[in-house]
Parts: sequence; structure tokens; C-alpha cells
Amino acid sequence: MGAYIGFEFKRKFMSAKTFFIIMLILLLSFLKISDYNNRSILDDNSRLYTKAKEIEDRGKDGLYEYKRIFEGGIIDENIINSHKFMEHIGIEMQLALKDSDYKEYNRLSALGKILTAKQIAIAQNRLREMSLKKQVLTIWNELSEDMNYDDIYFENNGRKADGKYFYEFVAEAKHDYELYVKDLVLIDPYHIDSTTFIYTYMRDILPFIMMIIIIILSFDSINSEWTGGNQKMILTSIYSRHKYILSKVVVGIMYALSVILIPVVIISIGYGLSDGFNNYNYPVLYSKDNFSALTTIHNYVEFNLSNVGYNLRLGLSIFSGFPKGEMGMSNSLTLVPLFKFLLIGMVIVILYIAFYVILSTLISSMQKNKIISFVLLMLISLSGTFISLPLTLEDHINLSPFSMNNPMRILNGTYNTTAMSSIIILSGTSLVLLLFNLYYFKRKDI
Repeated sequence: MGAYIGFEFKRKFMSAKTFFIIMLILLLSFLKISDYNNRSILDDNSRLYTKAKEIEDRGKDGLYEYKRIFEGGIIDENIINSHKFMEHIGIEMQLALKDSDYKEYNRLSALGKILTAKQIAIAQNRLREMSLKKQVLTIWNELSEDMNYDDIYFENNGRKADGKYFYEFVAEAKHDYELYVKDLVLIDPYHIDSTTFIYTYMRDILPFIMMIIIIILSFDSINSEWTGGNQKMILTSIYSRHKYILSKVVVGIMYALSVILIPVVIISIGYGLSDGFNNYNYPVLYSKDNFSALTTIHNYVEFNLSNVGYNLRLGLSIFSGFPKGEMGMSNSLTLVPLFKFLLIGMVIVILYIAFYVILSTLISSMQKNKIISFVLLMLISLSGTFISLPLTLEDHINLSPFSMNNPMRILNGTYNTTAMSSIIILSGTSLVLLLFNLYYFKRKDI
């Protein structure tokens, strides 16, 4: 059986179809890289400097405005010192960047965002201020080096903003705190290197091509040998029917996985030669529910994109969009290093490939005509994907194997399912299809 698997894999892999598909995937990957490079704003630390300068200017401008308004009146030194402290935080953030001390930058940035949120909360109402304190006091006490939270106070005529603006700063503070605690380095979402390309490939490229690639590679795995007259000889002289089907499934998974992975390995190695493969500790959103629950927070990414115009939550970002982009980062989300994230994602990719290979093998064993086999597979797959699409959106529960094609968004918590649910569903449906295929082929008249 092992020898047949090796022979069959080599035969399939060395076909012209293999190299054509690999070249096509490489072309699509380079187009995506070009798009990301055009959208990327990461040429140096300018974006981080801008954030630091904004906090410095907020403190400086607030101090100037307070002195101007209360000129000649009673000046509250506590308010004066609060504005000066905010200005000092912004300056220290810039110094931390100059020293490439990103851990210290993240600590200071979290404090700066809390100060900004507090300034806005005081300008709105007392309840907003109390709500803020409840959310951030633990973080503040850990990061502020004995600075009492209640000693920071701003005047009621500070910079006003709506509730959504306030919660964005709270979310950013929590995000920067996670970066600080886990010693992670924030990057531009469109930055491409040896590690982030793998993430981009698995999130933005693979989900749109994986189904069709697997079908093209495996739709004729059984009926091609029947039409060529080899099937009967193999079954009568060497293998049982069960081993024959299992061999085809194993070869199909190995073949599809190889074709899918080779382009990403080539490009990742190319980037790695320049960056030394050192960029593995980037922060990525990860749902805490992935291996503890069958459902997760609802997905409002597409809702926000169509109704608000943006969503900063997707992937290498910070906001949960829960509910509907209004409340910042959900407690169900955390940040993990990218390399751990990718390892878990590969498990879902392999199971998704197995599901489609087994489905293709079943159709191929039932239908001797290769064209009809391909058409049937496409109809089943497109129908299943189309029907399942709404399950990935808003407040639905996604339990369809046809919609488990984006491992990154599943792990992000943005696909209305968890890793555990995906693994159970893909494994369960694959097993059922495989058992039915074995049962059917055993009784099939060859």
C-alpha cells in the first residue's frame, strides 16, 4: 500500500497540471503582495511616532486651552499636572522608539490611551467616567508605576467626542497592554515579510482558490483509472477495495497539500533570506473560545464594512466589532504570537483538504464519466458554499463544512465558529463520507 501511495503521488505530482496550478497560485500571490505593498504604510516607525506625537500634543494643547480659559481665575494644579503628565507620556513614547524599546513604548501607549479616554469620559458625563475606571483600573495600576488613577483629572470642557470614539481608545489601551504583557511588536496590517505572508496567504488567497484547486486535482482520482483499464487489474492483483480507496484519499490529501504549500514556501523563503525569519512574534487576534466552546462571538466584520465603512478587527488588528463595532475589543479575544496561530491554522487547512478530497473520491467512484464527475463536484461545492455563506455573517452559527475554508478568520473569531467546532465538523463529515465511500465501492460492480 505504501509503495502504491508513493508511486501514485509521484505520478500525479509530476504532471503538467501540477506545475500550471503552482504557477497560477504564485501569480495570484504576487498580485496580492503588490496590492499590500501599495496599501502598506510601514516604511519606518513614522506611524508609531505619529501616535506618540498625538498624545504629546493632546496634553500640550489641553494645558494651553485650560490656562487660556481660566486665565486670571483659580487654577487647579491637579488638572495642570494631568495635562503635563499626558504630554510627558507622549515624549517618553518617542524616546522609547528611538531606543527601539517597543515593550516600553507599548506600556506608555496604553497609559496614553487611558488618559485620552479619561479626558473624553469626563467631558461627556460622570457615568462614562465611572464605566471607564471599572474597565481600565487594573491595567492602570500595573502600568503606571504607583501613579494614583484618581490623581489624574481633566476639566469638564475638554475635547469632546461621541461614545464610539471613547470606546476606541479603551480598546486600543487594552490592545497595547496585551502587547506589553506578551512582549509583542505591533506592525502594519499590510506589511509583508517571511511570516506575515503565510498569514496573508491563508486568509486572503487560499480561501478563494482552495476548493477549486482540490477539485481540479482530485475529481478524476477513481474514474480515470477505470477509463484507462487499470483499476480492475489493480484491484484483482494487488489490493483490496478498502485499501484502494484509502490509498486514493491519502494520495489526494498529500497531493493537494503539496500544491497548496509549495508557492507559500517559495515566497516565504524568498522573504526570509532578507529578514532572517525573525519576524515570528507579531500579535494576531485569537478567540479564547476556539478550544473551549462550539460557538464564539458574532461576526460583524462585513456589517461594519458595509454600514460603517471600516473594521479594524480583521486579523492583525485590535477591534472585535462586538456588538457591531461599537464596544471595542471583546473579552473573548486575546492576542497571540503569529507562529502559534499559523500552526493551529494548518490543522484546519489539512482537515478542509481531507473533506474535499474524500468528497471528490466518492463522486469519482460513483460516476465513470470524468466531465460529469467534475460538474457534479462543482455544483455540490458551489451550492454548499453559497448556502453556507450567510452562516458566517452577523448572529448566525456556522456549522457547515463548506464554509470552513478560512482558518485565519475562524481563529480570529470572525467566522461564527470556533476551531473546535471546525475540527469536529470537518472530521465528522469526512469520516461519514469515507465510510459511505468504502461501503459503496465494496459493492460496486467494477
